[in-house]
Amino acid sequence: ITVFIDGETGTGKELVARAIHYSVNSQSPFVAINCGAIPETLQESELFGHEKGAFTGAVNSKKGKLELADGGTIFLDELGEMSLSAQVKLLRFLQDKTFERVGGTKTIKIDTRVISATNIDLKLAMEEKKFRKDLYYRLMVYPITIPPLKERLDDIPILCVHFLKKYESETRKSIQSIDTEAMEALLNYPWPGNIRQLENVIYRAMVTAEGDTIGLDCLPEEIIPATGKITGWQENKENAASEPDKTPSGSPLQRRFMTLYEAEKFAILNALKDVQGDIPLAAKKLGVSRATFYRKIKKHGLSHPEDIS
Repeated sequence: ITVFIDGETGTGKELVARAIHYSVNSQSPFVAINCGAIPETLQESELFGHEKGAFTGAVNSKKGKLELADGGTIFLDELGEMSLSAQVKLLRFLQDKTFERVGGTKTIKIDTRVISATNIDLKLAMEEKKFRKDLYYRLMVYPITIPPLKERLDDIPILCVHFLKKYESETRKSIQSIDTEAMEALLNYPWPGNIRQLENVIYRAMVTAEGDTIGLDCLPEEIIPATGKITGWQENKENAASEPDKTPSGSPLQRRFMTLYEAEKFAILNALKDVQGDIPLAAKKLGVSRATFYRKIKKHGLSHPEDIS
């Protein structure tokens, strides 16, 4: 059956297409083609193939993607970018499973399932005469709509686990968990880039992480909550005691000099005091990003906020 998948960029349309294909016959070919990545003048050749001498540069005959997918599935991504001439030939194929290569006269019959997808409004494209109505209805035999990630919040923890495993070998890190603050930030972010963006964020966080847990300080600045307050920014004595070489005896203010480590911590504490624990404002006063500010808090053994609102 012909399947049409609708959804925003990055929602996983090709993954759904592959799942449909492999659920039927994992041994048959699956061929994907991005219509938007191919110039209009070459779309027919890429999709249907061409004969030798069909156009300048066609020194040999070549099978198209449809023919290569014979017995299996062809996935037409960004279908709305297909030229009108290619749409005509695709319509004929959907009607009787036959076509001719560019520059050829021989009718070729194959058995290929078509799964198509787009992130644009095809109804609007039809109104603007950029997409054929008859092709639209031929493709809409079994439509599937994939909701954006912001409407699938329960999927985020599951996807995070998947990506942690996926990049474990590449990053040479075994990240076991994502802490509560970081997961809360991930769940509250609107994800305009959907799953693809989430994958990139987790990959980057794995590279940044120094231990076996991803914390808020590992996330890019745009993911971290825009507002937040530290209510417990007093020095953590246990953590501070673990840095004896960096914190010599005596108050830094009672000595003529303080170490760079002490100076940095002193600046952080004073910035937090000045703004009553407001993280974004404190980071701004010190001229650093929120992500960097969080890393500094962790580095200096200062307690993390118990609640970020």
